[in-house]
Amino acid sequence: MSAVSAPPPRLAPDAPVAPAEGRYSPPVKAWAVLGAVVVAFEVFVWAKWIGGPYFKRVQPGPTPLPGWMKFACVTFEILGPVGIIALFWFVLIRPWRRNGRVTFDGLLISGLFFVSCQDPLSSYFENWYTYNSYMLNWGAWNKSFPGWMSFAQPGRMASEPILFTIPAYIYYLFGLSVIGCVVMRKLRSRWGAGLLAQVAGCWLSLAFCALVVEGLIWFPLGILTYPGGVGPKLFPSTYHTFPMHESVFIGAISTGLALVRFHVNDRGETVAERGISRLKLSSGQATIVRFLAVAPEGAVPVRSE
Repeated sequence: MSAVSAPPPRLAPDAPVAPAEGRYSPPVKAWAVLGAVVVAFEVFVWAKWIGGPYFKRVQPGPTPLPGWMKFACVTFEILGPVGIIALFWFVLIRPWRRNGRVTFDGLLISGLFFVSCQDPLSSYFENWYTYNSYMLNWGAWNKSFPGWMSFAQPGRMASEPILFTIPAYIYYLFGLSVIGCVVMRKLRSRWGAGLLAQVAGCWLSLAFCALVVEGLIWFPLGILTYPGGVGPKLFPSTYHTFPMHESVFIGAISTGLALVRFHVNDRGETVAERGISRLKLSSGQATIVRFLAVAPEGAVPVRSE
């Protein structure tokens, strides 16, 4: 009798097929590459400014400032840096020491420090806003951006009061993102709102917050002024006129940050950090990659004409 060979074994129809090695690229890698480019460019811009002729103080104009305005400017210059030191301690350093891992919020406030570099960009083609040059400044890094077209000369340009602007980028945008998360959480838990309703509610809420902070506090106190801008304005024909599109745009920027912060996967990873656990990295290396991935999340102009 001839031997009959046994049929080959079959795989169960629902047996998972192992993915081919090397085909999956975690999103965190692409975000980290983008972040490295963004951070390197911002460091270049600042270094070129500090080492060049535009690192020169812009003096206050001939119009005398009232005492209360000087007091407001100095107060923000003191409270801003002090507040940022406290924020970095409670949000970045203390949780890192306690848990051995940097939280997303710690990464976010670190990234916002670098994002402050892009503050002048909305005046790339034409100056339309300016800070009060009574505050401490060494000119601005406007001309360090390639192809800058607006008027700028050493000692005669729109200044950047770094004791105000850099802290403000951190506490202002971080604070708005936290408020946005609270709004979305309430909308979802209390009314079962979907993603679109969450975005709309967050945007409206944060646009109103921006109007209050800038239009009712910073501008009337003389921190900065917007002589340019188009469309409807609050307090027209005054030194503290406020273009309403500013609050709309700030609401959009901070809503984006809030969405990144609010929507995480089952591992607690934001969209920028996903896949970090798949990379064979030490704790320190993973922190650097996560930071670079988070850094570009807010790297868009915060003002728009």
